[in-house]
Amino acid sequence: MILGGTDNVLTNFRFNTRFIHDLGLSANHSGNVFSNGSGVDLNFDHHRRGPHEYLFTNIDVGLGTRLWTCGGGQKLGRHCGTFWNIRSMRPQKYPRPGFGPRSMNFVGVQSEAESEENLDGKWFEALDPNTLAPRNLHEAQLARRLKEN
Repeated sequence: MILGGTDNVLTNFRFNTRFIHDLGLSANHSGNVFSNGSGVDLNFDHHRRGPHEYLFTNIDVGLGTRLWTCGGGQKLGRHCGTFWNIRSMRPQKYPRPGFGPRSMNFVGVQSEAESEENLDGKWFEALDPNTLAPRNLHEAQLARRLKEN
């Protein structure tokens, strides 16, 4: 499922099979959210070409064997996103060096790694996703914004 365009939300989804391109993003799109989803072995398929301001929140990726497997050639740029409350059957590691810009955030990704909270670089909070609050960052931010208006 590739979210094209800007400011889209895909929520309450379940993939009962494994696809080549599970949750995809590409081509200068921004502000999109994948929320409250699950699958048997999801990947966050970044096709690059400048997507930005993506949020993956409250997602159970299932087996977790290919979370950072992505399409798109190396010369098409780097990956992006904020990853909040990502659960899997296998512990995940921070993606390979150079995967994305230093501004990427990983909070509550199922992991055995140590946290690394560098204000000028890598941000990886190795919190247990089952204890993370709020569970869904998009819903919490939206509720706050609507309350303020």
